[in-house]
Amino acid sequence: MNSTQLKAIEAEISRCLDTDFSIDDCTDIHGGDINQSFRISSRNQLFFLKSNRIGHLPLLKSEARSLTEISRSGAIKVPSPICCGQTDSMVFLLLEFLDLSASRRNSAALGQALADMHRQSSEHFGWPENNFIGHTPQQNPRKTDWVDFWRTDRLGFQAELAAKNHCPGKTLDLIERVRQVTAEFFKNYQPAPA
Repeated sequence: MNSTQLKAIEAEISRCLDTDFSIDDCTDIHGGDINQSFRISSRNQLFFLKSNRIGHLPLLKSEARSLTEISRSGAIKVPSPICCGQTDSMVFLLLEFLDLSASRRNSAALGQALADMHRQSSEHFGWPENNFIGHTPQQNPRKTDWVDFWRTDRLGFQAELAAKNHCPGKTLDLIERVRQVTAEFFKNYQPAPA
């Protein structure tokens, strides 16, 4: 990230937080393929910064809201969103920096925490807003019937997107076959909304 971009991000974060924010150091972090990621320091504090092209602000805002909700569950530690914004040349999400190097060694504990989070009940399947799987939109109407939600709003919606993106007909036929047998396949499975 060049110095002009860093200055623009500093200005937007300062505006967002209503305080003077200066970036002392910015280091690339590799591993993702959707956003550019950086570890930045400011006044001896570390932060995680994700940036992307103009137009991707809805994706980052959705991620920030999702992280806030996941944090409220208390089941798993996720980075706290600090500021989400846009400069003339990019969009960004500033997050609390978490050192995840130790977490990689304990994937069983992470799996247990995810399971605990999904045990927290809700009145409906779905999410309060549409969101994304990577760059792909995901619709989230609130429903009480799990089979209908899964068949229509997960498999069906993704199949529609796949068809629009020239997915082979053979694959779409297989997805449709799965959709048709979903109710029978899950007749003895009634998950609680989470």
